[in-house]
Amino acid sequence: MSDSDYTFEQARKENDERLLGQLDTLRNGADMQVLEPFARAYLGMFYEIEDAIAPADKVAMLANQQVSEAVLSGFVAALERDDILTPYEIGAQLAKHESSPAGYVLLAGLDRLMQTEPDKVEQLPQTVLQSAICFHFANQTDHQDEWFDALLTDASISAPALNGFWQGLINNDAQMLPGLRIIIADSKYADLNREVLLPVLIHWKNCKLKTFRELVFAALRYVDHDEFLQAARDLLNDENGIKDESRRLYWLAIAFLLSPEEFAQHMANFIGREKQKVLPLLDFMMQVGAKDADTGVEFTPMMDAQLLRIIAPIFPPQEHSYGHMGGIDVNSRNVMRLFHKLATTSHPEAPEALKWLANVRVMKIYKPVIKHAERLQKKIQAENITPPDFTTYLDGLAKNDELVQRRNRFDLK
Repeated sequence: MSDSDYTFEQARKENDERLLGQLDTLRNGADMQVLEPFARAYLGMFYEIEDAIAPADKVAMLANQQVSEAVLSGFVAALERDDILTPYEIGAQLAKHESSPAGYVLLAGLDRLMQTEPDKVEQLPQTVLQSAICFHFANQTDHQDEWFDALLTDASISAPALNGFWQGLINNDAQMLPGLRIIIADSKYADLNREVLLPVLIHWKNCKLKTFRELVFAALRYVDHDEFLQAARDLLNDENGIKDESRRLYWLAIAFLLSPEEFAQHMANFIGREKQKVLPLLDFMMQVGAKDADTGVEFTPMMDAQLLRIIAPIFPPQEHSYGHMGGIDVNSRNVMRLFHKLATTSHPEAPEALKWLANVRVMKIYKPVIKHAERLQKKIQAENITPPDFTTYLDGLAKNDELVQRRNRFDLK
């Protein structure tokens, strides 16, 4: 007899002796502590039990038929208890590194019901289904929860669940929100994202900046823009709303994208000539303006001009010459992409935007580039010509010496 066989034989013997007199208690799901180890076995958390074995058979390895059948019934009966933790309580408990035996029992019960009487899953109270969604993220297992995806895509169930779950984590200083990345990465959860992203952005004050940037971009894709703009207004107008300057930058960027006339000057004043603010702004705007961004934000020529007014003076027009690494650096190249867009668009507002930009004092260093754009715009507006692509546009500027080439004694020859 192998060690594992001996272990299971001992477990069955002990469980039979201890639980045969408690069959009614087991069937009623009254004792979560007793049911929890069986639920863990059912969910495949005992590495000594092969994964290929059916969940119910895994339970049968730990007790005789009477006990194991009572346990399986107990899993399902536990779904009807009125003391199941709420989503907020599950989140708060997880943030404190605490656990509840009810979590595994609830997951096992819902799976068991799905296998035996799937029609009854939809009849369960929404509060139970919402707690189950949260336990799925809080009590991670390798078991495939067949019920899970259908519930998660139903925003009427999953949105209140995750709002409560994540708020419980946020209020207890959690550094991670389980499930968040899965949801923002998949467009099939669009309805859910629409409901949950804005509360997270507003309330999660101590999330990492990288995560915050990802959330901002996702929110632009999914959240109603009027709601997003109002949230930005409220936070920016609240003296205690945004303490961190990096986050204020992104909230201003959001406000500008959604209401440029209202926030262009505000954003310009905040950023000034600080390169540590200009760089993330440029990167973010290039991300939002990408063809596949799918944010629903339309950059008008005037918006491009206003961005150039803020960003371009930090990166004077130049063509670095560093031997085989020659060419425009990535930031200057992105600035020129904004100029290219403004110079080649057929939008009727473009000539006026270029005229406005030419009169901005700090843009004098780009005078040849702006003149070139104005000439190109006249041709596009009058002759309906095919605009040059970015590489051709850039080559034309360089050929006409409209990109100032800066050299110094450290340049490679």
